[in-house]
Amino acid sequence: MSRHRLSIIAICAVAAIVSAPAGAQIRNPGDLDPNGRVLAKIAVAVIDATGASHPVSSFNILIVSESGTRTTVRTDDAGIAAAWLQPGNYQFTTPEPLSWNGRAYTWDLTTAIQPGAGMIRFLPSNATIVSGAASPPAAASPVAAGGVTSQKLRVFADCQADGCDLDYFRQEIPFVDYMRDRADASVHILVTGQPTGGGGETYAINFIGLRELAGSADTLHYIAPQSATQSDKRAGLVQVIKLGLVRYVARTPLATQLQIGYTPAVVATVGGQPARDPWNLWVVRTNVNASVNGEESQYFTTLRGSSVANRTSEAWKFRIGVNGGYSESKFTFGDGSKFAAYSHYYGASEILVKSLGGHWSAGERSSLSASTYLNQKLYLRFAPAIELNVFPYSEATRRQLTFQYSVGVNSFNYQDTTIFNKISEVRPDQSLIAALDVKQPWGSVSFSLEGTAFLDDMTKHRVVLNNAFDVRVFKGFSVSMYMGASLLRDQLYLAKGTLSDEDILVRKRQLASTFSYYGGLGLSYTFGSIFNNIVNPRFDLAGGN
Repeated sequence: MSRHRLSIIAICAVAAIVSAPAGAQIRNPGDLDPNGRVLAKIAVAVIDATGASHPVSSFNILIVSESGTRTTVRTDDAGIAAAWLQPGNYQFTTPEPLSWNGRAYTWDLTTAIQPGAGMIRFLPSNATIVSGAASPPAAASPVAAGGVTSQKLRVFADCQADGCDLDYFRQEIPFVDYMRDRADASVHILVTGQPTGGGGETYAINFIGLRELAGSADTLHYIAPQSATQSDKRAGLVQVIKLGLVRYVARTPLATQLQIGYTPAVVATVGGQPARDPWNLWVVRTNVNASVNGEESQYFTTLRGSSVANRTSEAWKFRIGVNGGYSESKFTFGDGSKFAAYSHYYGASEILVKSLGGHWSAGERSSLSASTYLNQKLYLRFAPAIELNVFPYSEATRRQLTFQYSVGVNSFNYQDTTIFNKISEVRPDQSLIAALDVKQPWGSVSFSLEGTAFLDDMTKHRVVLNNAFDVRVFKGFSVSMYMGASLLRDQLYLAKGTLSDEDILVRKRQLASTFSYYGGLGLSYTFGSIFNNIVNPRFDLAGGN
């Protein structure tokens, strides 16, 4: 049990990190470092005739402390300069004037630097005009890497949900520049999704300001109905992304080229649901599929089917489903002998859950099943359960940390006598599951740890660990990993006797084992052009890259 407690403590530690403010990943003005210094950020921008703001890069700023200490900083491509300073009053001046539209501007500002202080902005409105000047410097216009001038908003599209089609996004939203890496963008668009009770999908589209737009953020939502096709989903996402980008594009020279339209609603809706619902929130989904493949000496066929009915409201969730499958494999060996294997399974399950506020829920699960692979003629289970989500359920598309505990009763009827000389038995059990699921701008993490044990014999237990993450370590470099491991001490259903080599190869029955595992690791590094705008599908269907 100590190992379980340590695992749960580790999960809680990860949750504490995840729940930290966004500034833990993106340094904001006013942040403190371990030495007690405050991050001061200065944004330098000029305004054109349309009212659009242009960042000024490669511009020097002199910072003078109360004691006379002098520091010079320089703005980057986004027009931002930064320095770590001890709390106090500082004078911010410009050693050289900035020329813009025939005028020369200088700044001389005295500002208190303290924790929580906001962005210091050098704008024409708070500058001193010193004299006339020639044409504005090239630094006053946004210039992309490689000398390509661009007045478009730079965005990084990061879709971690079903239904995304980034090529389609690039074609339908051409008024922004798509960055290959988040570090080069001014807006990070993070899309996460979660299934709805009606079988559809709800999406959270998060707009996170970076660089010169650091500190600005917005979240919009899009709900795709159960009947929505992949085409419908991507079109709906594009529409919402366009709406969310308006506030950011409005600050660029392209603002004058945008047109705002309005289409009156045809059907009135209430709370996201049709004004009249003859199905009373019930949704039924049925699926049947068959497959066959083979060659001269081998033949395989599989039949599967399922049907699920569910009703989901804010207060209750109910789902019932049935499923079944049949498969057969046939082989002809080199000596002319033949071998055939057959297997089948069927089952039904039901779940009822009651919401108990923003963090708690309670319910029950029941199921029945039969499986030749598991030597089960009939298996029945009923288990009440309670669940705590450390984060509000309303934030489930971005982060969840849940703990679920259940106590159940199990009835087993076996096809063949087990290795414990049982043909049937009834056993109570308990289960504790801790699960973490996080989707953030820096990547995604999912982790679950499940422990199950029979109450009448705690030596018969199972521990299952699953973990996956995909993290951006630095610009262009990311690490992904998935792994899982199971400690198996509860294989009550194993049949007596031995299996032939052929039965083992075709997995006719599960074999005795004390553990199982899987895993994988991936590293990705991309470099080159920061732009990711072009869509060219030629030769895609022919295996081109």
